[in-house]
Amino acid sequence: MAIVLEEQQRFNWKALIIFLAVVIGVFGLAYFLFFAPSPAVQLIIPPSVQSTTELSGVDLNASDLLQNKTYQSLKQYGGPAPLPQMGRTNPFIHY
Repeated sequence: MAIVLEEQQRFNWKALIIFLAVVIGVFGLAYFLFFAPSPAVQLIIPPSVQSTTELSGVDLNASDLLQNKTYQSLKQYGGPAPLPQMGRTNPFIHY
């Protein structure tokens, strides 16, 4: 009778490769999300939209708009929408 005290364990190469792939993927994703420069956004926006200096110089005053003759000539053709009847007063009672 042979007494086996210790069995030799085989090294699991598949688990090591999967672990390394996950670690490399996490570090790669973290680099591209947090540290890599992102010039793609600048290439997507057309140059005509990038020049916002004209928009930053516009002075918007509510009083000028409200006192404008064209704005005052506008008419309201509808009223506020009627509110529908909500649910029951006590939703927990039986029908």
